[in-house]
Amino acid sequence: MERAPEHRPQKLSVAAGVGGGGGEDRLSALPDDVLVHILLKLCDTALAARTSVLARRWRRVWALLPELHFPVGTGPDRIRAALTAHDAPAFRHLFVAAIEVTPESAASWLPIAARRLSGVLHFKNRGDMNEASAGERGALQLPCFEKATKVVLDLRSIGLTLPPSGEFTRLTDLELVHIQLHGPCSLSDVVSSPRCPSLFSARNRHSLMLPHHFHHISKLILILLYLPVCGDKRFLMEEMTKLPNITTLGLVVLACGHSFGAGSFHVLKMSSGIRELTLQLVTRSDCKAFAVCQSGCICAEPSNWETEDLVLPCLKELAINDLRGTEHELALVKRLFKWAAMLERVAVIFEDSIAESNCEELRRLLLSFSRPAICMKFSHGGCLPFD
Repeated sequence: MERAPEHRPQKLSVAAGVGGGGGEDRLSALPDDVLVHILLKLCDTALAARTSVLARRWRRVWALLPELHFPVGTGPDRIRAALTAHDAPAFRHLFVAAIEVTPESAASWLPIAARRLSGVLHFKNRGDMNEASAGERGALQLPCFEKATKVVLDLRSIGLTLPPSGEFTRLTDLELVHIQLHGPCSLSDVVSSPRCPSLFSARNRHSLMLPHHFHHISKLILILLYLPVCGDKRFLMEEMTKLPNITTLGLVVLACGHSFGAGSFHVLKMSSGIRELTLQLVTRSDCKAFAVCQSGCICAEPSNWETEDLVLPCLKELAINDLRGTEHELALVKRLFKWAAMLERVAVIFEDSIAESNCEELRRLLLSFSRPAICMKFSHGGCLPFD
């Protein structure tokens, strides 16, 4: 009986590339920009650096990457070494994910990144957010990123000290998440016109804040975002002390069971010249469990917002989208009718899940807040766009 020929797998050269066969190294023959594009797909700078063992041609390709990604598990020494060995004059994106980082470990590479980065910094520290441990671990001194266009910091378990000097010349977007600021420099000092001349938006946990030098805009949308559990954290709305001279304001609110009347009051005090106001109420399914916030929560600050007088003499039109009729919603709406003595038109859209019988009850309640001169319109479902 004739024996079938044995089929052995063909042995390939490590750097044989797309041609196979162990002969011509076609992959290494590709130009640098193509090889760089291939390495970027790895989204891991340490892994990209290991391709140096493939052939002499690959030894310094990783150092040309315009984007550096350091996923969870990359130590600060490796990050520092990679930044130091990087050949490109600048890189456009630096992403660092860490677990329970310390101010000392981050300080070993952040100043190098500040000198080299010409684009986006995204630094995320994964760990339990604990105010006590953050104080014990100290604060990270943020260097000045003169050429960065966007900075996103999510530090959680350590504090942050902002640079007392220097200009963020190209910075257009600043996002601070789970940040505990330490003095002496405040956030408003950093986002001021002289230090951030190009800044368009700055977000800090609960609110979206615009820099002081945008006086020429007339329409503005602010997002009031409350974490499911705010506890006794510091009230950050006080960092926003001035708004442009706007005539149209949109407030997008994701409250997660918190009172948002005090935050809205703080914003409206700085927007007393508005003629149109749109209140967009947003509900998320994962926030429904937090129906009542804890006693002493910062969401009620300032505590006198329901009794302090506020005059909105120019407000003529009010639109409320996705009203559910919660206690916090009705508390603010009732005050809005009192503050806006010249109000002429009000449009209310009830949230889809509200039963028709409840809509009718809410309609009667809202009419009791109103005055005969106000034209009230109600609808169920849909959305009024903010123009």
